[in-house]
Amino acid sequence: VDPNEMKVLSVLKDASATAVFGVRGANGVILITTKRGNLGKPKITFDGQYSTSMPSKIPHTLSSYDVHSLINNVVINEVGLREDAWKFYKPQEVLNYYETQEYPKILPDIDWTELMLKDASSSYKFNTNIAGGTEFVKYFGSLGYLHEGGILNAADVGQDFLPNFSHDRFNFRSNLDFQFTPTTLISMNLAGNYSFTNDPGYNDNNQKIMKGIYSMPPDLYPIQYSDGTYANNKSFLYENPYV
Repeated sequence: VDPNEMKVLSVLKDASATAVFGVRGANGVILITTKRGNLGKPKITFDGQYSTSMPSKIPHTLSSYDVHSLINNVVINEVGLREDAWKFYKPQEVLNYYETQEYPKILPDIDWTELMLKDASSSYKFNTNIAGGTEFVKYFGSLGYLHEGGILNAADVGQDFLPNFSHDRFNFRSNLDFQFTPTTLISMNLAGNYSFTNDPGYNDNNQKIMKGIYSMPPDLYPIQYSDGTYANNKSFLYENPYV
């Protein structure tokens, strides 16, 4: 129920709830009385709200330089027991290339969290009401729209849809009161909502995008090659989360 449609919200609990609703009111009851029309000229109101929200902290992963520096330290400490550990050692010159990104297509350094996550998400809602009436009919109508976004920063790279999280909802309500005779009042209430949620990243019950962001090595491959092809490696546990 859109808050702009509410006139009175009551909370019943304990005996006051069970006395009216029986066992169904054992956990309490919330009663909502929606707005209705009044005698008078049509009155139109409009309300809009915009808000942003952000996580308290977004963990970031290590850079390619830091990762291979740590691996080199492990190799130095391990080579006394395993001589073949040298094959995992990278010369300082290569590490410098990771840091300077002189060859980003060959020795990439991708911060997937920086690429795929925004600092904040935005939400907004709009609502318009109309109310009024005559001696014969009193009316109230409401139309609302709500949009909630997420911090995922994915893009349409040819899949013909935007793979970001979003939730959209449309609300409508029409309350009519017909006074046919001084003793005959007929009320008609029509209300509903339509909502749809775009919830990407699920593949065989795994959150492909989020797990890809925090599991993808920063040097596995670049985001995109010079010819426009997006890099991917389906043999790796998690595929390129960008695509």
